[in-house]
Amino acid sequence: METSLFADVALVHAFKGDEEGNLVYRKTARNFNPIMATAARLTVAEVEHLVPNGGIDPDAVHTSGIFIQKIVHPGAIFLCRCISMRQLYVHKSAITRGRTYR
Repeated sequence: METSLFADVALVHAFKGDEEGNLVYRKTARNFNPIMATAARLTVAEVEHLVPNGGIDPDAVHTSGIFIQKIVHPGAIFLCRCISMRQLYVHKSAITRGRTYR
């Protein structure tokens, strides 16, 4: 017998979402994002296009808003995709030494 998937926190990326947390995914994001959103205690959704309530057709919803606790709308720039691991390491070490890093 296989054990079920379980997570404390799930970070999912959605193409479109409304203010209630209903999400629509695109392309390969439809594979595991809905599964992990339902399997985690806390689900944080990064949404490219945030629309008002009622802006998504109910038949097009892939993940219901009851599974989403937090919604992040970064705007036009996705900062998490622009920072390399080296920049992140230098940034963390500068913070621990009390210096600022640009």
